[in-house]
Amino acid sequence: MHAYKSEYFKDDALPYVEVRYVLHSDKHYKPHFHDTFSFGVIEEGEVEFFLNDRASHLSTGEIIAFNPEAVHACNPVKDQARSYHMIYLDVAWCKAFQESLWHIQLSDFVKVNKTTVADRGLYRDFLMLSSLLRDRSVLYLEKEEVLRDFLKQFFARFVSHHATGEPHEGASGQEIDRAKQFMKEYARDNLTVAQIAQHVSLSEYHFMRLFKRHAGMSPHAYLINQKINLAKRLLTKGMPIAEVALEVGFVDQSHLNRHFQPIVAMTPGEFVQATGITTDWQSPFHR
Repeated sequence: MHAYKSEYFKDDALPYVEVRYVLHSDKHYKPHFHDTFSFGVIEEGEVEFFLNDRASHLSTGEIIAFNPEAVHACNPVKDQARSYHMIYLDVAWCKAFQESLWHIQLSDFVKVNKTTVADRGLYRDFLMLSSLLRDRSVLYLEKEEVLRDFLKQFFARFVSHHATGEPHEGASGQEIDRAKQFMKEYARDNLTVAQIAQHVSLSEYHFMRLFKRHAGMSPHAYLINQKINLAKRLLTKGMPIAEVALEVGFVDQSHLNRHFQPIVAMTPGEFVQATGITTDWQSPFHR
């Protein structure tokens, strides 16, 4: 019998999202509701869920969604253990995201019109998103970027709303130049979208759209590039690779390696060798 395990992600820097991952649970729930917008998947097993006094089944390959305060209960079939992922999103944050997506003002969050959808591609993306959000080594900007990309697909499938119209830009490249300078100055930090947008006096959603248009890449990709540029400067000064990784805001050397090679086309170690730099860890006096 597999051991029960539960993981929970909550971070004050991303206050609008919570993630729960449960392995091999045969526990039962009473009917309840969440004040968040909630959606999830079964990774293993099968569940019977109740919503509005109706019973249905959920299997792997499907996504289930619950509007705020929808009374429901999801329990294992025949008491067999199941493994599942759930993501909970603040409703006000979701409403603001929908407004940015459709370029209109909304009086309220537009609720989903379906409880379940079978889409293998979306299902796989959800599993990746859950893993990414729970990974403490992943930068906030990457988490936020992937979450927004997923929600864009998700609302296209789950929400019957076809708003039209063009966004009111109300900002020029000057704000983006200021944002880029801010990210360069704080390249060592694990910045969030909210921090950067606030610095240039834009909404998070307006900032995200404008940044990619003006900079040609996402804020996350731009910050990673600034971190790698800083890492290269520190490596040329002889700082050991492991120290450089921490100095530029990565959790460890392997995290630096993962981002360094696609940008520089070599590993940090190869970069050091190519430049002929002698660091403390290469010095004959430290062998």
